[in-house]
Amino acid sequence: MMNTFRRLLYTLLFLLTTYATAEITINGETIHVETASYEVQFDRGVITHIHNKLTNETYTRPPQINRRIGGATGILKRNESIQTWHAATFIWTWDATEVETRKIDTHIAETVFRRGGDEIRIVIGIDPQTDDLLVSGDCRADSPVVLGIQWGIGHLDLSNLDLILPSRGGQVINTSTGIKATNLYYPSTYWEAQLAILQAERGGFYVRGTDETFQFKELNYQSDAGEFSLGFRTHNQAPWDALTSAKSVTWR
Repeated sequence: MMNTFRRLLYTLLFLLTTYATAEITINGETIHVETASYEVQFDRGVITHIHNKLTNETYTRPPQINRRIGGATGILKRNESIQTWHAATFIWTWDATEVETRKIDTHIAETVFRRGGDEIRIVIGIDPQTDDLLVSGDCRADSPVVLGIQWGIGHLDLSNLDLILPSRGGQVINTSTGIKATNLYYPSTYWEAQLAILQAERGGFYVRGTDETFQFKELNYQSDAGEFSLGFRTHNQAPWDALTSAKSVTWR
């Protein structure tokens, strides 16, 4: 009994110590997340900086002025000129005319982006038990047809990262593959599990969906000028003709 109590006490102390080092700070439209293991920065709902404190590796390049490389966050709508579900037009957070960022509590923050009748909300949190970064959100548009919602990571360093995917039994994308852009759909053989692993020389990170209902999702990959981006999309269930909103699953 005493040994069990000690183990529980040590576990509790570890969790409290780890969580005490986790912090979310807001500077205008920018959200900075720091834990004992990593630092992550969001700019207009997009991750633009990732640093691994355990290996002292940075996985992103400094953003260039007036340069946007994929990895955007926003609403996916059907292109009315092309009547297929995958022909989408986009409403991005970059183009919002009103941005409101606030702390919900110590370890959760949200940003709301508005333009006219369109609204996108991104929620960022830290898991108190694992220290994982949690990203979710929702959106609504002033008109149908809303296919889904995307959040993104931009400015990833192509020269120092391998993107490892559970796609067709296993796929690695890096500088040697020469892939400029691709879309992978889940659940299918193109994206067999809602997971992406980013591997550097000494460490890395992963992004995975926590949804267990097999809701349709999509991974968008784009590369250019030595960097690449990832967009994680959660799709609405058809029919879409009357849909004006969407909700993202939680990505960890």
